[in-house]
Amino acid sequence: MENFIHSLAVEQQTQPHPFLPINIDPGVIDTDMQALIRATPQSDFADVERFIQRKNQGLLVSPDKVAASIINIIELPSLSFGNRYETSKHNN
Repeated sequence: MENFIHSLAVEQQTQPHPFLPINIDPGVIDTDMQALIRATPQSDFADVERFIQRKNQGLLVSPDKVAASIINIIELPSLSFGNRYETSKHNN
């Protein structure tokens, strides 16, 4: 996806009315899917412990916090064509 955004950014810079393609990395979001993964028996998913540890270490971000960070990113006056922005760096 990142290469696609870069290609799209190059293409858009030559257009008369370009839009600004950017790449937003939301990190690991604490969704219902994450909860389902953590509830999966290790016999069904050998890597389940890694997901449990992420939750226990506070490495998951709430969807609301990610959404607020995305708003902060798209309101930046200095967005650049094809750049990658991480929501973890644009928290409220």
